[in-house]
Amino acid sequence: MNKIGDFEKQMTAAFEKHDEKEKFRNMSKAEKEELQAAKIHEQQVQHRFIERHDTAWRAKNKKKKKMAKVSRRSNRK
Repeated sequence: MNKIGDFEKQMTAAFEKHDEKEKFRNMSKAEKEELQAAKIHEQQVQHRFIERHDTAWRAKNKKKKKMAKVSRRSNRK
């Protein structure tokens, strides 16, 4: 019984994978472009999130803020 259950799971997984590929093939050009744009946007957001939560980015940003503050202070005199 266990072998039959495993086989059924494999078959359903293969069918779902094939169905997804077929659905992508049948999409219109505009839908494919929209899907691609969404993927690119998601990658950009993920990259920004990783960058902003990195300690090097925080240190660099802190240094830039301090330099700007010193520059403004020197311009006042």
